[in-house]
Formats: sequence, structure tokens, C-alpha cells
Amino acid sequence: MQFSTFLKQIRSTAGYTQQDIAQILKTDRSTYAYYESGKTEPNIRSLRRIANLYAISVDELINCRIEPSVRKLSAPDPSDTEALSALRKLSRDERSLVMLYRACSNKEALLELVRNFEDETEESD
Repeated sequence: MQFSTFLKQIRSTAGYTQQDIAQILKTDRSTYAYYESGKTEPNIRSLRRIANLYAISVDELINCRIEPSVRKLSAPDPSDTEALSALRKLSRDERSLVMLYRACSNKEALLELVRNFEDETEESD
């Protein structure tokens, strides 16, 4: 399978739009669309972010291999379908937060940042 086809397949089965992924990559939607059309290829930073988002390694991503964590998205059981449906019901901001969390390589630091922010907000009330 071609890399561009693989990118499109895993994105669509996970329920993301090209705009969603472009936000994660901090790029224009058209730039990401070029990745899926095969006109250009993502740089290493973008490859890392995409791999983190789908919980696969960069090697699995560039070699177009779907591992169990992504396979679940492409052939979900009924409980996975419910979770995917719930994700789609989130607001755009909520989806962005979930996607940013999944793409983050240091999730614990991100969670600590959010916890500290919550504490500061409560103290100022």
C-alpha cells in the first residue's frame, strides 16, 4: 500500500478530518491533503505527531503497517463503535484537546500542566 493511501485510510477509519490532523501538525489543511494525495511527504516532526496520534511507531507508519491499536479503529467491536460515536459528539474544542493529548509525546507533563492550571483557576475564584 502506498504511504498516501495508508494515511488517508487510518485518518478516515479513526473518524478524523483532514482539518483535524492539520491542526495537530500545526499546518494548513491543504498541506496535509498533499500528504494524502502523494504530492508531498511529511517531515520527521509531522511523522512523529501522526504516529503518536494513532499510537503506532514511526516505523509502522512509514511502512504502512497497521498494528492492533489502529486495527481496532478500522474494524471496531460494538463497544469501540460507541466510543467512536461519543468522540464524534464532542465539540470541536473537545476533539482538539483529545487529539492534542493523543499526539503528545509527554502526556504526563501535559496532564500536570492542566492540573496546575485548574489549581490556579480555583485559587483566583
